Amino acid sequence: MWPLLVRNLIATWVICGFWDWFLYLSPMKEVLRPFKMNPKYPPLRQLQHDALHTTLATLCGSGVEILLCRLWATGMLPMQETLAEAPLWTLLWAATIVHWRIPHFYLMHRGMHPWRTTRVPDFGKFLYRHVHAQHHKSYLPTAFSGTNMHPVEATLYYLMPSLFMAYLCRLHPAVALGCIFDCAVGAWLGHDGFRWPGAGDFFHQLHHEHFDCNYGAQHIPIDKWLGTYCGSKADLKKVWGTSSSVGREGNMECTQARCRAVRDAFAEELHLALKSAGLSRETDLAAVPLRVEVRGTAGRALLDRSIAVGAKAECDVQVFGDEEVLPLQFLVCSLPCGHIIADISGRTALAWRSNPSAELAAGSVWMIPPEERVVLQVGHSCVALGPPANSLKARKKARTFGEAFREDFPAKKCQKSSSASTSCGSLYDSKPDIYSLRSDSPISCI
Repeated sequence: MWPLLVRNLIATWVICGFWDWFLYLSPMKEVLRPFKMNPKYPPLRQLQHDALHTTLATLCGSGVEILLCRLWATGMLPMQETLAEAPLWTLLWAATIVHWRIPHFYLMHRGMHPWRTTRVPDFGKFLYRHVHAQHHKSYLPTAFSGTNMHPVEATLYYLMPSLFMAYLCRLHPAVALGCIFDCAVGAWLGHDGFRWPGAGDFFHQLHHEHFDCNYGAQHIPIDKWLGTYCGSKADLKKVWGTSSSVGREGNMECTQARCRAVRDAFAEELHLALKSAGLSRETDLAAVPLRVEVRGTAGRALLDRSIAVGAKAECDVQVFGDEEVLPLQFLVCSLPCGHIIADISGRTALAWRSNPSAELAAGSVWMIPPEERVVLQVGHSCVALGPPANSLKARKKARTFGEAFREDFPAKKCQKSSSASTSCGSLYDSKPDIYSLRSDSPISCI
């Protein structure tokens, strides 16, 4: 058992690790850039996430291999004992592994996407949310993304074709184990994202971009036969008609709806709690504008009962380009009496406030007066809430931008922001006196 496990883990890391390093991290990265199907490159967080879950999937595949060997050894699974027993039969099935395993893959894969039917319960929607969504977290696929799967999906992926065909056709063990090997390597190389020198599959790349199409493989036209083939984004309408709940946009709308539901529920519960405690009248619960800045961008005022801040595009305020920011970082409920901040992530820190004499209670929920400006550290970035900095007295007294910066912001709180854009506007224009400050100065907080 252990030799099989060690062999498979080493093979996974040698094949996927080397190939991802060569395409995405090696000195050849810029030379190969023109051949990448999607010009965007995955963040380091995705590579680490996919590597971990592909390792777990390899453990599941190893379990399937050990199970098959056990069944053969005990005689519970019939097998062809020698290659000489039926050489042509064995050669036929060995040469067509890449073809006969695809129908199994299509059946499993299609079943784990929403069925979009009302005739029977949509179990596919349940399986997608709790199982297959794991694979679609790889928005920009790499080799390690190939088997980035939930353990349930990984086990079925390796087990279905190998066990079924081994039992049905009484195959030699080498053929069934070759099927497991092809499932692994085919998925790894098929997700590398490059037309050349990789084996990137544009057919499956469209599936990762639009979700509701191309469930099988291009060399076996099952999608064409069953009407789920798409060669472009426009083909989604041919497959699903005018439905707005398909494709990346449809999934984005569903996610945005869930995000709105979370923040609206937060505001509703907070309002009910204040009313039941007799601490507020109806007029005290009206939404008030809240000014938000991300990494010193041109601020904007948001008028809503509550807002969500995080890395995902579905959030009202998106902190993009910082791998340390979580999809949903914190929620803010704006009231005339102040702003209530709920730290959903548990990783949001107060970097600075305009009234340093006031103290915040320990915990993950804070109350900020409406006239006060606070800067919250999220990952390596900062989000400022409240009036603009130049309206504060400390700002008016400062002679220069740099002096105000040194007076108001403590050192070693925030790091320089990346050049990525955010949902709050373009980044503050670079100025020489900014970069003359220490490297640990919170440039992103201004």
